[in-house]
Amino acid sequence: MLFCSEQVLKPTRRLLSAPRMYEFIKTGHMTLAAISLAGFVFRAGLHSVQHPWCRSLAIKTVPHINDSLLLAAAIWLAWSLGVHPGNSPWLLAKVLGLALYIFAANRVIKGRGSVAGRLLYFSLALLSFAYIAAVAITKQVIPMQLTGL
Repeated sequence: MLFCSEQVLKPTRRLLSAPRMYEFIKTGHMTLAAISLAGFVFRAGLHSVQHPWCRSLAIKTVPHINDSLLLAAAIWLAWSLGVHPGNSPWLLAKVLGLALYIFAANRVIKGRGSVAGRLLYFSLALLSFAYIAAVAITKQVIPMQLTGL
């Protein structure tokens, strides 16, 4: 009978150092955010034409899985930086922007209101997503660097 030596069971080196782990999670977070936005636009398009896929379990479930991973990555990144909405105004701005995005996207996906109203909420969701991204890049509540002002 073969037994594993203790040396084989112990990792000889870390696969990802702390700075590399941060970059890995940050890249994952940005990728998940892009997938979330693409999924929202796709679902909004399906709902606008009342496509039968709207009732699909996958179409209803996958966004929640992706957004849960996105939120987990965001929490890990904030924890690793030592920031929270109480000590970082830019993070509070992102959280409030996220709440606005969720509200507007929900109105679009649930199909509430007139077509013009849904288009307005769709635009609001896209603008709030862009705001969240701009705040993430600049770490400023009012991201002036991106506007050139």
